[in-house]
Amino acid sequence: MGFVYFSIPCIAGYYVMKWAERKSLDNIGDRGDRLPARHQHKLRQSLTAVGDMRSDGKKIGAGGWGGGVNLAVSDRRTQERNNEKLNRFIEQQQQRTLATKVKKEDSQRIKNRSNKNG
Repeated sequence: MGFVYFSIPCIAGYYVMKWAERKSLDNIGDRGDRLPARHQHKLRQSLTAVGDMRSDGKKIGAGGWGGGVNLAVSDRRTQERNNEKLNRFIEQQQQRTLATKVKKEDSQRIKNRSNKNG
C-alpha cells in the first residue's frame, strides 16, 4: 500500500510538469518568439551567453542524457591568468605538504633521540 501512496504524487507531479511545459510553450514560444521585443533581446543575450554552442560552433559542456554542465568560455588572457593562479595554488599546496612532512620527520627524530638517551 505504501507503494501506491508514494507513486500517486510522483505520477501526478510528472503530469503537472508536462502541463506547465506546454503552457510555457503556448505563452512564450519555443525560443521566446512570442515575448515582447524588449524581452526577446534580453532572452537572446542570455541564450547566447549560456547556450550549448560556442561562437566557433563547437559544443561545450558535458552533454549526454542530462545535458551536463555548460562550461564558461573565456578569452586567451583569462585562461592564462587562471592557469597562473592554478599553478601558484598547486605550488603552495606542495610546499605546505613538504613542510608538514619535514615537521613530522623532525618530531620523530627528536622522539627517537629522547628514547635512546632515556
